[in-house]
Amino acid sequence: MFKGIKRAIGAASAEEYYAQGMLELERGSSPAAINLFGQAAKKARDEGNGELANRAEANAALHRFIDQGGAGELSSLLRHLAGAGWLERPGDPSNRVPADQLIAELEGRLFEVGLVHAGDAELATAHQKAAEAFGRCLDHRLVTYPHHHHGDDHVGTGRERHLYHTGMSCVHTAKDLIGTDPDQAGRMLGRAIPAFAGCGDEDWQERCMSRLKRLQTRRTCWVCHREFPGEGDYYDAVSAHVTPFIHEQSARTGQDTSSIDVQGRRVVLCRVCESIIEARVTTRVSNLREQLVSAVEREVAQAVEQMRQQLQATR
Repeated sequence: MFKGIKRAIGAASAEEYYAQGMLELERGSSPAAINLFGQAAKKARDEGNGELANRAEANAALHRFIDQGGAGELSSLLRHLAGAGWLERPGDPSNRVPADQLIAELEGRLFEVGLVHAGDAELATAHQKAAEAFGRCLDHRLVTYPHHHHGDDHVGTGRERHLYHTGMSCVHTAKDLIGTDPDQAGRMLGRAIPAFAGCGDEDWQERCMSRLKRLQTRRTCWVCHREFPGEGDYYDAVSAHVTPFIHEQSARTGQDTSSIDVQGRRVVLCRVCESIIEARVTTRVSNLREQLVSAVEREVAQAVEQMRQQLQATR
């Protein structure tokens, strides 16, 4: 009771405010705890105890983040960590998390902010920076991710996130290189596969393996006879009238018969030839549509005129 009175009149020490804040967390009352941490920080500054002031501010920011989420609270937490030395792990206050490990986690996490609307080059850079940050805390058990994360399952250790971001950096680098250097893009996908395997991400591992296999497959275009890598990137198989005779004739003349699928009735077209054909078809369809609309409009106009004349004649 005496301590409660002291806190009420502002006579308690910074340590007492802080200890009561930790007790409120154990009781499940984080708003009360956050308020007490704020009082502890103010009192600690007045008493010249910078480390306790920073730890109290950091705890307040951490638990505001746990309650509400938001990158702003993470930035606030990051500002106070360097001077705090360590921070109690939420739910396990006897576990003191070294400040430098949590700083690395937060720096890596903040690189993820704004990734959604970035291009592949920017995404590759951001993921690489995040990977480098988590590389400084490989064995660190993550503090903020179990409470709020972006949907992936890599919320256990710094090593998991380091490998995940390494893989994602390679994926987006590969996407950025597809248009200029598909061979190098394939090498980047080859680097992504073991990274995703290391963090147990089977989905991304399979996606990269599938994309790499397609990228390493080369076919010759039926129209221009140029060879291209990358099914779906540089060439597609399209419907066509092909017979065993056409396949045999192609083989006799030395053409690439792997670009002909007799059973599936398909041939390979590179994206350039395919786009030219599609553009011509689209133009022709558009012209036909305009002609049809014009014809219909003329017929309607004629019918209306005939009805008008018939009405006038009956008056």
